[in-house]
Amino acid sequence: MVWSFKKQSGKEITEEHERFNKLLSKVRMRSEHTIGILKGRFPWLRSIRMKITKNKRLLRGILQMLDATIILHNMLLTFKENMEITD
Repeated sequence: MVWSFKKQSGKEITEEHERFNKLLSKVRMRSEHTIGILKGRFPWLRSIRMKITKNKRLLRGILQMLDATIILHNMLLTFKENMEITD
């Protein structure tokens, strides 16, 4: 987790810190949008928080399902792009 720079009381935030915060904000927005797209395409991801426990075997299975979900998502994007090129 990367934290943005906060303005301290009585001080101005530096231009460099302001620029960093803006770039960080763009990355966070893209990340949040990507998660939203994945949850829209794969509804099981909406309830994943409830499924995670201290059981290492269950956690390993969830991570494998996440890997498979993201691979499938990327494949669907690639196939769609390829179909648009050939149409």
